Amino acid sequence: MLLVYILLVFFLNIIKYYAVAEDELLAVTLIYRHGDRTPIKFYAKDPHKNSPRWPAPPGQLTNTGKLQLYLLGKWFRNRYDGFLSPIYNVSEIYVRSTDVDRCIMSAASSLAGLYPPHGKDVWNDDLPWQPIPIHTVPAEEDDIAKVFNCCPKYSRILSESQELPYYKQLQEKNKVFYEYLTNNTGEEVADLFNIFHLFDNIQIEKIIISHYQTGLMTCTRN
Repeated sequence: MLLVYILLVFFLNIIKYYAVAEDELLAVTLIYRHGDRTPIKFYAKDPHKNSPRWPAPPGQLTNTGKLQLYLLGKWFRNRYDGFLSPIYNVSEIYVRSTDVDRCIMSAASSLAGLYPPHGKDVWNDDLPWQPIPIHTVPAEEDDIAKVFNCCPKYSRILSESQELPYYKQLQEKNKVFYEYLTNNTGEEVADLFNIFHLFDNIQIEKIIISHYQTGLMTCTRN
């Protein structure tokens, strides 16, 4: 019985040792999207598409989006402070963005919150910001982060899913709805995949309009 007890304590100590070792933070990978943006493409009958109140051209980051990512960077700093040096260290961090304006600007905004300059990094007393490298590759070569790049397996699975009885039932069930959307938007809406971009457009408009109404956004683009 004593031998069993000794062995049990021995194995528990081994487990405890490796459990502590496994809990040591060695690296962090952060994957996040861009902040709020304007619609990428307006639908044909969109009554708001020519409004002078849009805060930025189509598909671009808004001031709200910049603030969102800046605050996210500050949250990262609070979460990983001590693991990351307070002074920017090129060997500690690598930033990769898709080659899209709103994504690069989002990365820059989050880095402004993550690495405010201190000490030797202060290069302008009137500007509490420092440039941090952001890496990209051309969209057609991006096989890591570009969402809609061609993937043969995805295309095959998508094609197969459209032949499933459940999908065909959904198509039939929403046929009248598709016709309504087609007539009222000026866009050909034939299936669930057409609706994605239309929903994206309307959802963003609702967000930006609500920001105007609450005073979060006041700028006007000429």
